[in-house]
Amino acid sequence: MKKISLLIVGFLFFTSIIYAQNETKSKFAYCKKIDSNYKIVFLKNDEGSKLLAEPRIVFKNKTIEIKDFDEDNFSSKSLKISKNKKYLVMDYIIKGYVQTEKDSILHENYSCIILDIRNANIVMQLQSDCDGRWNNNDWISDEKTLFVGNK
Repeated sequence: MKKISLLIVGFLFFTSIIYAQNETKSKFAYCKKIDSNYKIVFLKNDEGSKLLAEPRIVFKNKTIEIKDFDEDNFSSKSLKISKNKKYLVMDYIIKGYVQTEKDSILHENYSCIILDIRNANIVMQLQSDCDGRWNNNDWISDEKTLFVGNK
């Protein structure tokens, strides 16, 4: 009887460990490590468009909402992290249907944001300069510095 009890307890312990590991893996739709303390995660994935929604910053396993991020907006997996790992540029896509008298029309507006990772807030929104790049810690587009990231 003792052996059966030990087997059942062992089985339950083993399955609870496996279940807990699966829960952790499936908690986020997408996760990208920024450095040893920070990650950016997305809680939802829009299967039709393959876009991500509801981004969060994870700092040492604490999930933090991004201030002023409109939860109805989307991003792709294209995340551009600054060299000092304090900022990142991500898509900020408005997507939804506009109802007319006869039909509904899909409306999309593409922009991007610069996110302060440590403070989990948007520091700049860009419309036409999203294809820029990080030069050291500054966001550059068409050889113009649009954001200084040495703060």
